[in-house]
Amino acid sequence: MSIAEVRSWNTGTFGTAAGAASARAADIDSSMTTADEAVGAADEWAGPSGDAARRGFHTALEQSRELRNLLLCIADDAADADREVGSARNHLLELVNSCRPDVVGDDGAVIDPDGNPVPDATARVRAALAEVYRQDGLFAAVLAETAQALRLAVTDPARVPAPNGATTSAAAVIAQLRDMSIGERQDYFARLSPAEQRVLLSADPVTIGNTDGVPFGLRIAANDVNIRNARDAELRKQPAKRDQALIDRYTAMVDTPIEEPNLRDHRAHNDNTTERQFVAFDPRGQGRWIEQIGRITPAAKGVGVYVPGTGTTLAGSDRNHESARNLARQSGSAVFVYVNGDLPNNVFPDKNDWFPQATDGAYARAMSPGLVDFGRALDHEIDHAAPGLKTTFIGHSYGGLVVGHAEELGLRADRVVYASSPATGLVHSQPWTNPAADVKRYSVTAPGDYIQDVQAMGYFDGQDPDHHAKITRMDSGYYSDGRLVEGTGGHGGYWNDPGSDAFKNMARVIGGDDPTPYVHRKADTHPGQAFDRMTELLEQAPRRAREAVSEAWDLPNLLRLGYR
Repeated sequence: MSIAEVRSWNTGTFGTAAGAASARAADIDSSMTTADEAVGAADEWAGPSGDAARRGFHTALEQSRELRNLLLCIADDAADADREVGSARNHLLELVNSCRPDVVGDDGAVIDPDGNPVPDATARVRAALAEVYRQDGLFAAVLAETAQALRLAVTDPARVPAPNGATTSAAAVIAQLRDMSIGERQDYFARLSPAEQRVLLSADPVTIGNTDGVPFGLRIAANDVNIRNARDAELRKQPAKRDQALIDRYTAMVDTPIEEPNLRDHRAHNDNTTERQFVAFDPRGQGRWIEQIGRITPAAKGVGVYVPGTGTTLAGSDRNHESARNLARQSGSAVFVYVNGDLPNNVFPDKNDWFPQATDGAYARAMSPGLVDFGRALDHEIDHAAPGLKTTFIGHSYGGLVVGHAEELGLRADRVVYASSPATGLVHSQPWTNPAADVKRYSVTAPGDYIQDVQAMGYFDGQDPDHHAKITRMDSGYYSDGRLVEGTGGHGGYWNDPGSDAFKNMARVIGGDDPTPYVHRKADTHPGQAFDRMTELLEQAPRRAREAVSEAWDLPNLLRLGYR
């Protein structure tokens, strides 16, 4: 590859191709919807011929969905190529132009006006040229794999190797995947070609994108399709019924590159941006998702998993995303935002929901088994990409209960952080069953944080993490502006301030460094204060909650109706 050849390229054609593929996918989607509605309305067509026609239509519908999903994959791959190859090309040409009045040969050799070689400039130009070549080859391979998957998918039906070695339909394999263990799925996908993996993705991106044991890269590609399909479904609604905020949210998730937070990799063009990566996505309800920020490579210092607390929803997830990016940036690690389950909606009773859901430990018990499985899948990814990297699981507020319950069920984590958490989440104070050796556990809670009311009164499963013999309390310290992290605002304020001592301590743990120990600056809440504050809260609660509390004489019921 020569500089003259690169100069002649029009990488904008990648973007044009991406737009064309996306448009064709939308056309197929619209046609499928119209045809499906027409067939569904023909309920008067009975008998063998009608039944046969409907079976034939549904077969064609499934094949059309596969083609649509593969076109969305092509659109995503081409858009990535437009960004990455185009950025590498632009960097090379800018570097060549900056060498003037020196002369740059087609092979990247730089000669000054006197005919002398310029070794440093030559090295930079040739590195940039090599990066263009690398990016070109990378996306040529990716697009070829998707094209091969497209050829496989148009067969009737698409045939892929089954787990038992036979050849069967993609739909049959998907059904088998649901009954396999995580390890069995990992072994199976390791035997498939990239094109065969893409065929399974096109057949059922929802299952592929949300099943532990499927390679993360394939899950991310599947969820890109799932998010685009969710957006298209919203766009198909009548204008008056569309949720434009949701459409904008989905668009930001798939079409807005973000700054790579920790690893500049070896890319000479130093673009340092990447598309967002979702290892799980489910639009139903308040939304469920797992977002990966940063890369799992030998250059990373660790891997973090952040489980947020009460009130976390997909619609309001910007702060969670930004906090995770800051953790990844400070720690030099990959960080996952884990919301692959339902978290409580509220802490305090209100006119719409008089029962404070955050007092119910059932949400944590329901969500924790999935976190255990995700941890196993994450360990597999680490073993293949960067063996030896340590994992840190951080639960903020109610998320600490999720992490604690998961540890009780066998979550393997090298480090655990209870951040402003009400309890360790261990049912009946049973021991942890974390199989990792030499687990390091930490807590961080600001003095006067209202969560101490709950810690002091011992309502939730497990013990107060800040006073547990096997948990080290880290310093909550000060905000970046010098104010003490304390009180109600100290429950979550440090998550929004990457310069705060508490946030920096969490980043240190993820990156494998020792955090600074807790320094007493102001008294914590004690049980008497907790009861007084509970009474004040209940006086502000809606009438329905107060009436219920008036019938509740024992403390657990009082807490169940009044506070987290």
